[in-house]
This record gives sequence, structure tokens and C-alpha cells, in this order.
Amino acid sequence: MKNRYTYSKQNHCIICNVLITDKTKRCHSCAKIGERNHNWRGGISFEPYPLGWNKTFKEQIRYRDKYKCQLCGVSEVECNRRLEVHRIDYNKKNLNTENLISLCKSCHMRTNFNRDYYYTYCSYITENKIYV
Repeated sequence: MKNRYTYSKQNHCIICNVLITDKTKRCHSCAKIGERNHNWRGGISFEPYPLGWNKTFKEQIRYRDKYKCQLCGVSEVECNRRLEVHRIDYNKKNLNTENLISLCKSCHMRTNFNRDYYYTYCSYITENKIYV
């Protein structure tokens, strides 16, 4: 008798030939590597950060934003972790303070998917100095 939770068809990963039991073409580890990842942007994540990008600089941005996520309004204390500093134009080399905004981890991860929307929304916040 088959377990109702087991997917009956077995495939092999098209890259490493490991046995997989789901409907995908690649195993979990091969699907997340470099150019095969759906978020691949041409390797720009490997570029080094500029010299001014340090803890003190990021702390100044958090202070300006009153230690609150500028999208959902949750405070750094409520998060139980330091807020992340997001680059609105997604350009590592742009250290203009108008290009930086404090976000909680959850909101920061969300900004990686609908980039055009979040670019416009976060730009509006910083241009009009509407800090939560």
C-alpha cells in the first residue's frame, strides 16, 4: 500500500543526476546555484561594498529612521534584532543617504521581488521625508 503523502513518480536531477521525488527538473541544491536561481542579476552580489559602507554609517541611517522599519513600522526592539539598511536603487555603490532606508528583515526580503514597486514606494518616503 502506498503512502498517500508520497509522490509516486521519481525523476533525476538534470544537472547532478541525483534521484528526486518532486515534479521539478532540478534537485534543491542545483536549483539555487548562480545563474539557475530566479533572482540572478548577473553576479552583482559578488561586487565589493564601497569603503564608506560600515557599521557606523548604517547606524546613522537607523538613527535617522528612529529605529523603525519604514514599511511596516515595527521597532528594532520589537524585532529583537538590528534593522537592515536597504539600498532603494539596488546599487551597492550609491551611498547617498536619500538612497538608504531602514527595514526589518521581513520587509527587506519582500523588496527583492517586486523591485519596481518598492523602488517607487521607498523613493517617495525618502524624498518627502515621511519617516514612520
